Amino acid sequence: MHSKRVLWCLPVVLSVIVFSATCALADIASDVTLTSVDDVENERVESLKAYVKSNKVKLEWQSDLMSFVLRSDLQHILHIYPSQATYAETDFGELYTTPFGPNPLVIAPGFGEPTVESIDTGQTELIDGFTCKKYVINEISSFRLLQYTIYATEELASSENFASFFASETPLKYKPFEEMRRIPGMPLKISISETIDGSSFSQTYKFSNYQETSLEESLFNLPEGYTLK
Repeated sequence: MHSKRVLWCLPVVLSVIVFSATCALADIASDVTLTSVDDVENERVESLKAYVKSNKVKLEWQSDLMSFVLRSDLQHILHIYPSQATYAETDFGELYTTPFGPNPLVIAPGFGEPTVESIDTGQTELIDGFTCKKYVINEISSFRLLQYTIYATEELASSENFASFFASETPLKYKPFEEMRRIPGMPLKISISETIDGSSFSQTYKFSNYQETSLEESLFNLPEGYTLK
């Protein structure tokens, strides 16, 4: 048996999210508020910046604590720690066995891939004056439930730009990302919850102040001189 320790906070992200690379899209930047809640309901709020260029995304902590770069073209996530000049790297294929909560996770070899389901709830929520549609993506396995809840709007002028978050010419190794890139519009809120053995952890990313801009490719690369953590 082997253990997988926390390597990501997202993805994004997040993080984060959707869907086609058929046309040239403007680079975008936005402000992000991240609210994290652990299994005993301790809450932490942090300020981030998000940058998007084609099929590359960067989330940057304003505390300079860390940043991570999601590269769907390379199908990996870079975790960059400026204060230590170190980094870690996670392949999309590893995300099934990587928790975003704070606890180590022990996995028996051959546990099998989880079931992934995508749900258009038909529900809407008003966020910052914009009507957002609610989508849920569940990753269900024998050891945990990982749930992504995405609130996306098509009322912003640059709605189609966020489609680049998971743009790729090939299938993505992580199935929830495949589902996310089908969601239309710009996300204004993304919640990620993870439940393991009755303990739950959550992160909520709230996006605001979207702006079209021009970003250098170097912003999404590993800084020179950093060593593997």
